[in-house]
Amino acid sequence: MGTQLARVLPAAEQSIVIRIGGDDPHRTKQILLAMYAFLADKPVNTRRTYRAGLKQFFDLIGWKDPKLVTVAEAAYYKRWLVDQGFANSTVCVRLAAADAFFGFLTKPVGDNGQQLISYNPFSVITRKDVLPSPFGRAKSIEWKSFKALVDALPNDALGYRDKAVLIFAAYTGRRRAEISKLRVKDLDLKSKPRTYSVVVKGNKLKTFELPKICYDAIRAHWISANRLSRITGESAVFSPVQTFTLTEGMDPERVMHNNVISDIIKQAARKAGLDPETISTHSLRHMVASDLDKAGARLQDIQRFLGHAQPNTTAIYLQALRGPVSAMENELEKVRGAAAQIAEPLIETAGDD
Repeated sequence: MGTQLARVLPAAEQSIVIRIGGDDPHRTKQILLAMYAFLADKPVNTRRTYRAGLKQFFDLIGWKDPKLVTVAEAAYYKRWLVDQGFANSTVCVRLAAADAFFGFLTKPVGDNGQQLISYNPFSVITRKDVLPSPFGRAKSIEWKSFKALVDALPNDALGYRDKAVLIFAAYTGRRRAEISKLRVKDLDLKSKPRTYSVVVKGNKLKTFELPKICYDAIRAHWISANRLSRITGESAVFSPVQTFTLTEGMDPERVMHNNVISDIIKQAARKAGLDPETISTHSLRHMVASDLDKAGARLQDIQRFLGHAQPNTTAIYLQALRGPVSAMENELEKVRGAAAQIAEPLIETAGDD
């Protein structure tokens, strides 16, 4: 049994899930074998995703026996996911994982055709209202608010780092984890156009064009933090830039935790006099998409504009967009130009390496 569980569950989780059958060892074994059978034949990525969803649900309800789970608890899980601010796609996947597992438990098993549970409480929980869409529940912020965020940050080492993070999020549409884990070796600053590579959903490595505004902001961050002399390929693109990393012996070139990205956005919002509860990584990621959608651009073009394409095709779609949305583009270019000036003095004195 232990060997079987090791195939589908990390060791740290095995000590938790054995509570699922309560004080009945036989019942516990039945459920764990069913969980193994349910997860074992799934592709690696699907198994990991489903396992995370199941753990999240059972953590929430206290790892009770599946036969005791009610429809009310299934509905509460959905509401909890939405209230936590998860993207529609994440909510759907987590609910799908629970629905599939509980549905699996209702199927007869063994020679006697025994069912481990009599009904699936998730079968009546609709997912129609949280179906993934191009912009889901993300509320885009206005470009003037974005400029206020950038302008509110100080022109010091930490301020330039935070500006670089905000600009990169807004102009590339990348997720928090993709931003925080980005390393110097993931950038190709010699190519034309410059590019960056990230591991996207599905565990696939993809390369995208690096907008000039992002390059300028990143370079300003490196120069202001005096990082150029110590940067290596393993260095984080966006370093912590905190004095305690040196005084306490911590690596000043390490990557940041995902939550630091959220903290940067919230702190910038407070300094700009904006409500931090209305501004998130999602709201930054969807700014360009929101403007283009209002202008009647096709979804495919919006995705291309956000950089979700190989560099050699991005220019083609950008050129196509400039016609029907010229008014919006003009306004966008004004904001981009203003944002680019934040690092101009540093960029001008740094040379052209």
